[in-house]
Formats: sequence, C-alpha cells, structure tokens
Amino acid sequence: MNTSAAKDILQVLARDVRVLTTRQIARYWFRGHCRPLQAADRVVRRLVNDALVETSRAMITVVDVTQPIYVSPAGDTTAPNFEKLAWQNQKRWRKPLQQATLVVITPLGAAHYGGYARGPRRYEREHDIALSECYLQLWKAIPHVAESWIAEEAIDARRFEDKRPDAILSDNGQTVLEVLGRGYNANKIERLFEHFRQYTIQFR
Repeated sequence: MNTSAAKDILQVLARDVRVLTTRQIARYWFRGHCRPLQAADRVVRRLVNDALVETSRAMITVVDVTQPIYVSPAGDTTAPNFEKLAWQNQKRWRKPLQQATLVVITPLGAAHYGGYARGPRRYEREHDIALSECYLQLWKAIPHVAESWIAEEAIDARRFEDKRPDAILSDNGQTVLEVLGRGYNANKIERLFEHFRQYTIQFR
C-alpha cells in the first residue's frame, strides 16, 4: 500500500472534509499511476480492513466547483441577484447521476489523526462531495491557501450566531465558503448572504 497516500487521505478526511469518492482519490493521489482508480481502490480496501475508513455506494451528481458562482468582498452592501444565482445553481445540478464509492473516516481513524468522524447525512452527500472538491483543488493548486482551510466542525459556532459556514479560508482575512447544494432557492441563498455579509463570501 502507498503509505504516504493513505496517511494524506486519512488526514484530509479527519480534519478537512467529511467524505471523498474513490474517483477523487484516484484523481488527486494517483493521477500519474497507470491505473489510478484501481490504485485508489487498493488503498481504500486496506484502510477499510484496518477499520480506519468505511465505504458505501451512492448515485450522485458531480458539479463543477472550479470557479465561484459569486464572490462578495467583506462588508459589501451590494446584494447580488439571488434569482439569477439560484438559476445558475439549479442549472448545474441538472446532470445525469453517476455511481460513486464514498469513503468516510471511522471514529478510530479520526482518533489517530485528531479530527472528526462525521460522515455526510444522506441528503448532504452531493453537497459534501462538492465541498471536498473545493478543498482538493486548493490543496493541489494553492497549498498555502488550503493550509488555512477550517472545516465546519472546527469552527466555533458562537462566532457566527450558531450558523457555521461550510468552511473558512483564513489566509488573508476571513473568507466564508459556502457550496450551493441541490435545491438551494433564491430565498435560501439570500439568507446565507445576509448571515455572512460582513465577511468575504464565496458561493461555489
């Protein structure tokens, strides 16, 4: 087993994201491998055998989160067009479902790496996979920004009046990152904006 990749995967699952798919693992850890998906499957099976992760199968839609749907500077009082944002978001979720293997850390795995064992709720799977993709893109492309990533579980809810964001980027001030999930309508997006508008906001 690639022990370096296994350690990285466990650390990311414990501290930064709730779930990874085996396709994400193949793409980010085994891109140069002749058979990246098979290599990812082997590492995951070993971690399952060691009781450090658990897997499940699901039909999901994968959306592109490479670019933010919206970015608001901190303190900007100009509200975006929430109906337009909702339409853009709904449009991207109209993609065919695909089967995926989901990987989450176990309490034992989280204990080893000082993190959290909180897999996604069933209705949050697609949202949390998209959030994981946001992290992984930063991790590979802009490592120093990824190092400033604070996952929801590690955020003090009192700072945000008990409504924590999906993640915070703290490399340059405080950027609130929210993934717009399937079914987020204009009203829900507006509530998120109003709640976090004193910060720089990224909707992905």
